[in-house]
Amino acid sequence: NVGKSSLLNSMLGRRSLVKVSRTPGRTQLINFFSLGDDRDRRLVDLPGYGYAKVPEAASLAAPAGITVRSADELMKALASARGGETIVLADGDYGSLSISGKAFSSYVTITSATPLGATFDDITISNSSFVRIDGVHVDSPSNGSGAASLVHVTGGSHDVEILNNEVNGRVDGDYSGYYGLSSSEGARNVTFANNYVHDVKNGGAFFNTDQLDVVGNTIDYIGNDSFKFLGVKNTLVENNTGARNIFPSDGAHLDFIQFQGSDSSDVVIRGNVF
Repeated sequence: NVGKSSLLNSMLGRRSLVKVSRTPGRTQLINFFSLGDDRDRRLVDLPGYGYAKVPEAASLAAPAGITVRSADELMKALASARGGETIVLADGDYGSLSISGKAFSSYVTITSATPLGATFDDITISNSSFVRIDGVHVDSPSNGSGAASLVHVTGGSHDVEILNNEVNGRVDGDYSGYYGLSSSEGARNVTFANNYVHDVKNGGAFFNTDQLDVVGNTIDYIGNDSFKFLGVKNTLVENNTGARNIFPSDGAHLDFIQFQGSDSSDVVIRGNVF
């Protein structure tokens, strides 16, 4: 562990291509980077195996699987989790989920036993760390307000991943309410990847967030913008698909990717289509 990620950024002249952290040993995946059109050469960022600052038990033990069947059982599982657990949701309706003040030592994953079989009205993650939501359906029974969010990472939360989910407001032809995905209030190291967002006013809105990845998401059936960004830093916006079915109100901007308000910095935008 000698700052390999930082070294790669320096070599490539790109400050935010490779994620870095103030904590040594945070790289946990093997990351490959192609060198333009040269298919025979790659740069590879490898983890510093054995050095990452996690408890010994977490580094040696396989993640524990906990199956739950109700919202009450889910909250009890979260209350007892310390880090590394996988909470598997039986198919069903779990209502609104609020995760607040949870500082896990490594990722706690909440996932559906059947892809998208577990449903929520909305999800808020506040002042929490190492939370992963994977493969659930956020299916609101209402249209909501234009300022409300269906999946919101906020309050200084960090190391949060929102992956492979379907997120929508009420499916009734009304596109006047909700941000589908959002982050705010100093959240950092947050990933929104491979989500399908529809029947909302705005697909995603990301405010005052550092180390943000918005990758591979599909937005459709909206009333305004696909993506909004304000005051974000060290951000990757890649391979997203913007809405093709848009039902605007009077005065709607209809932007695919919009930056507004406070300055953003160190942003990479590539491979996005609509």
